[in-house]
Amino acid sequence: MRQQARIPRTSDKNALWRFALAVYAEPGVKEECLYFQDRQKGDVCLLLAALFLASGGCSIGPDTLRRLKYSVPWQARLHLFLTRYVRKRLSRDGRTGRLRKALLKRELTMEQTRLARLEAASIDERANLEQDDALRKLIDSLCAFYGLKRIGLSATIAATRKSGGSARHSPHLS
Repeated sequence: MRQQARIPRTSDKNALWRFALAVYAEPGVKEECLYFQDRQKGDVCLLLAALFLASGGCSIGPDTLRRLKYSVPWQARLHLFLTRYVRKRLSRDGRTGRLRKALLKRELTMEQTRLARLEAASIDERANLEQDDALRKLIDSLCAFYGLKRIGLSATIAATRKSGGSARHSPHLS
C-alpha cells in the first residue's frame, strides 16, 4: 500500500523528505522528475520543496523559488551536480559499477540533506499560506522561473493533489 504524500500542519522534522518519497513513489513521477532534471535543467529538490509548500496552501512565486534555491549554499548545489555528473558517466559493471553505486548512495544522502535545508528555509514561507490555486500558481511560477512554456509534471502534480493539495488546471501543465 502506498504512503499518502501529506503535508503536516505542525513542524515535523523530515516531513519534506517523507513527502518527497511518497510523491516520488507514485506512477510516472520518477520519469517526469528525471526528465525535468536532465532535459529541462530543473532542480528536483527545489521542485519537491515547492510542491510540499504549495500542497499546504502556500502560494509559490518566482521570488519564493529564488529564496528557496539560494537557501542551499552554492557549494552544496555544485557538489551534488558534480557527483551526479560523474555517476551518470560510469558503467554499471565491474569496479566502476561499485563506484557508481557508492556515488548514487552519496547523491541520495546529499539530496536528503538538501531537502532538510529547503524545509528549514520553507518555515518562513509557510506563514504566507493561501489556499486558492496554490499548485496552479506553482506550475506557472516554475515555468517563469525556468523560462519554459510548458512543464511535463502532470503525474507529479496529480500525486500532490492526491495528498490533499488543490489546484485547477494550468495552461503550462502537460
